[in-house]
Amino acid sequence: MTLVPDSEYPFVSPTADWVDGALARRHRLLAAMDAAYRTHDPAIHVEDEMWNGLLNGGSHKGEGARWARAHYMYGGRSALRSCVNALLLADAPAPRRVLDFPSGHGRVTRFFRAAFPSADIFAGDINRGGIAFCAERFGAIPVLSQPDLDAVELPSDLDLVWCGSLATHLPEAACRALFRRLVDCLAPGGLAGITVCSRGMEWAHKNSFKTISDERYAAIEGRRRETGFGYADYPGNVGYGMTFVDMRWIREVIEARDDAHLLCYQEKGWHGTQDPVWIIKRPLSHCYDWGQD
Repeated sequence: MTLVPDSEYPFVSPTADWVDGALARRHRLLAAMDAAYRTHDPAIHVEDEMWNGLLNGGSHKGEGARWARAHYMYGGRSALRSCVNALLLADAPAPRRVLDFPSGHGRVTRFFRAAFPSADIFAGDINRGGIAFCAERFGAIPVLSQPDLDAVELPSDLDLVWCGSLATHLPEAACRALFRRLVDCLAPGGLAGITVCSRGMEWAHKNSFKTISDERYAAIEGRRRETGFGYADYPGNVGYGMTFVDMRWIREVIEARDDAHLLCYQEKGWHGTQDPVWIIKRPLSHCYDWGQD
């Protein structure tokens, strides 16, 4: 057997320190998720819109009410799990600056605080009571939002952004602005997870629960199949409704900039219906380090 000579082509492996550091980063993230699962603050404000939606929207009527808290906390847990999976994939350390947007009354914020106790956690929402509760209960820094996102002063140099169920309700121009603003807020190497509705929510709408009337959904589907983006207002609302997108639209939005790229797409990765789109603030010119990665 003839082998490539080691003397002429010496083997260079990652250093022991690099391997130890890479594995330690991963272990710390998994330990943070474990701690948050076990020690998160279970307090729910009586005015929490997500909580009241579960109780009053038909999901947990009668005997089913006893499972409402478990369902509510699952939303926060599954968001954290998606975040940790993205951090692991990016080989990123535990974040120091985190934005939960929109935060509501902290369904996800509480898990960020338990997982990353020393981080600056920002809670952003148009709900003043919600961000005040996040500040008081979870030590978050409140960020008051408004419908015109370009008029909002968002924090900068963020390592992690979670945007659960906002792009799922906006018209196209507002949705594009949301993607742009959140990626702009990231520090180099930072991650933004923005959930969208696509095939998973389509199945849920047709087989499990209605997200909007069938008539309006038909209009959404027709536009989505034509352009990749479908939207319809909720009855009595203008500029807020139900949004479904295809991957082609997402790629178009991301490929419009060369300072970021798609890290991963987790189909049905949140609540079993919404798809987290993970974008990393890393230029296209970035290349791997074949001596270590």
